[in-house]
Amino acid sequence: MFLHAIPPVRAFTKVSNALLAHPRLGADAKVLIAYIQSVQGHTPLTWHKPLSAYAAELGMKPGRFRAAKKELVENGFVHDLPDRNAKGQRITRQWVSNVPLSEDAVHRLDELSKQGASPSAPEPAAGEPGDSPVGGVTETKTTTKTKTNPTLPPSEPVGAGTAPADAAPEPEESEPDPAPEKPDEPDEPEYDVLQLAAAERVLRELKTARNDLYLGARDAHALAPHAALWLARGESLSTLWRELTVSLPNRLVENAHGFVRDRLLRKAPPVPELGARPQPQPQPVEPAPRPRPLVDCGAPGCGKVFRPVGGETYCGPCRIEHPEFARVCEAMSERPWAPLPHAGPAV
Repeated sequence: MFLHAIPPVRAFTKVSNALLAHPRLGADAKVLIAYIQSVQGHTPLTWHKPLSAYAAELGMKPGRFRAAKKELVENGFVHDLPDRNAKGQRITRQWVSNVPLSEDAVHRLDELSKQGASPSAPEPAAGEPGDSPVGGVTETKTTTKTKTNPTLPPSEPVGAGTAPADAAPEPEESEPDPAPEKPDEPDEPEYDVLQLAAAERVLRELKTARNDLYLGARDAHALAPHAALWLARGESLSTLWRELTVSLPNRLVENAHGFVRDRLLRKAPPVPELGARPQPQPQPVEPAPRPRPLVDCGAPGCGKVFRPVGGETYCGPCRIEHPEFARVCEAMSERPWAPLPHAGPAV
């Protein structure tokens, strides 16, 4: 497949890759969320149309809409909150988000909207089209974060390279001393396949701590090597889980992949020195116990050969057939006899 894509410069909508690659959302649910984001000139405080109205604008049939809404509700993208209006009538306040939200987070956003505070980003939104006349020039105001360099001294004018005769000669530059040699850094320990799989499993379970820490299969697989280094450096799975879930911000995490990656790199344990690394101790191999030799049954007229467990001299059938003789021989034996499996210890 060949791909020819031209990035738009105006009138576009930002849709996260996590939403497009969500494994539990169908195509209708993803298109519906993207279409709602593309609606221009609205804020969350003025969206009065229900979700079904936007689905109707897309030409989505009722059956397909119900299936898409069910997927969005189950995965935390759509929340229906029952409420009452000023007349006391029952209404439903519907919240739609492009990231999974918990019930507590939606209730906090709903309280903010009732107080008149908009939880959305300030206007203008990215990609919003502007009114520009045909053939005219559109004046836009952009705010970018740039790194400023310190002011450089003004350049010398042409002809100023010749120094005056009475100027003092510049001292000769001496060669800098060679930099001291750095000590050898300890080698990075390598993780094995089991540690990689365990680390990926921890990353996939972060959604149980908070819904906004959900990582898809692709994100968890990409971050697993960074988490596996924690285990290779001697940290446990519980420590890895605690460092990733402790002191979470009060606001919603918009980019779970970047948030988890920053914590894995920033809080990574130091590389242990070679002498401090735990060396695996060889486990002593115990020899297999040798089987006891076969003995002849001491019951009169038997002549069978069996392998005793304890100090018994009667085979199992003879102990059942001649219990009195077996008890006498057991009392005279130096080692205790093993009880019969079905009869229990002798009384």
